[in-house]
Amino acid sequence: MRKSFATFMHPLFEKLSPEWKLLLCCARTRMNPELAEEVCNLVKKPLKWNAIFSVASENAIVPLLDRQLRATVPGLVPVSEMQRLNEANRANALRCLNLTAVLIEILRLLKAEGIAALPYKGPVLAVQAYGDAVLRQFEDVDILLRHRDMEKAHEIMRRLGFVPAIPEDMRPDFNSPMVPGEYKYYGEARAAIVEFHTERTYRHFPVAPDLDELYRAGGWVSLSGHQVRTLSVEDTLVAICVHGSKDFWARLSWIADVSELIQSQPGLDWQRVISRAVSLRAERMLHAGLMLAARTFDTPLPEAVAGRLGKDARARTIAGEMQTSLLHSDSKLRGAIGRFELRRRLVPGMFAGWHYALRLTMVPAEEDWRTMRLPARLGPFYFLLRPLRLARKYGRSHEAA
Repeated sequence: MRKSFATFMHPLFEKLSPEWKLLLCCARTRMNPELAEEVCNLVKKPLKWNAIFSVASENAIVPLLDRQLRATVPGLVPVSEMQRLNEANRANALRCLNLTAVLIEILRLLKAEGIAALPYKGPVLAVQAYGDAVLRQFEDVDILLRHRDMEKAHEIMRRLGFVPAIPEDMRPDFNSPMVPGEYKYYGEARAAIVEFHTERTYRHFPVAPDLDELYRAGGWVSLSGHQVRTLSVEDTLVAICVHGSKDFWARLSWIADVSELIQSQPGLDWQRVISRAVSLRAERMLHAGLMLAARTFDTPLPEAVAGRLGKDARARTIAGEMQTSLLHSDSKLRGAIGRFELRRRLVPGMFAGWHYALRLTMVPAEEDWRTMRLPARLGPFYFLLRPLRLARKYGRSHEAA
């Protein structure tokens, strides 16, 4: 007799609803016999399909859920629910293909201007981790380039009809010491959002990456028949662990990205991964992401890596907190103080941790510009306004939200 699903998972999962268990079984590309049996058992129960659909959408796993239900339990899911899921999946596929086309066009124009760019996440990560640009939900495209090239990139986006998220009269000069969290552009006619990141906007990395080094180490992926240069798989793994940590791993899809990337890349150079994370002081963020993948999806890790994780008690605690927050809607860490404290713990070293948390608390981001519009010459005042905005947004009243 096969063991139940819960025995293969962390004890935390025993308390989950059948709906969440079904989502966890299906939020992957690989389905073993034990998981398939559990899926079959779960769909035979009276499930709250509206809740399943809502949580799947919030956690960006609709394509994976649709794929696994069709492959594993054809005919057992109510027809109306499968139709709704299929429609959502089709809409996601169209969005992914559209964003992929937009990305390819922008990269072509950047190259024509002599600008070296590295797209990451979005369709690039979908191919790297899932092998298919439409198996991952994403709402925008992210492009990494050198800050000195940002002004030319801005002109390209204007020619394409994109509008900057920060109005021209509010945005500091590209050479100003004031920079947003990212340079975001909206293309209404193209139904696309594009974000540019530079070495100066990579605020959530404890140490700013060397873009020249990232470019030299980069690899290639094929998008719609186009060869596109991107981050190496090793650098991608570190980057998505930093990204997941900055948003407190609030989406199941971010953990699935880590799991799928590891399992789809058998030639992953773990020494390079660890070396890169250490150089960026992001090793605890990496450790937390790997622990979450192992706990949530039973992702296999090399013995040496697993041994390294076992020695990082603080990362283990953080991963447990994030897992509880995600799966049980526990938002104790979402208050302003809780967020500050968690960011401090994410970076090893007392001084480095405090410096990182204070920097993210004080240095203005795009939302600060949008919340209160000040003339560019008054930009420095955002350093004073940002802590007040964060306290208001994540204060006591939000801790139980």
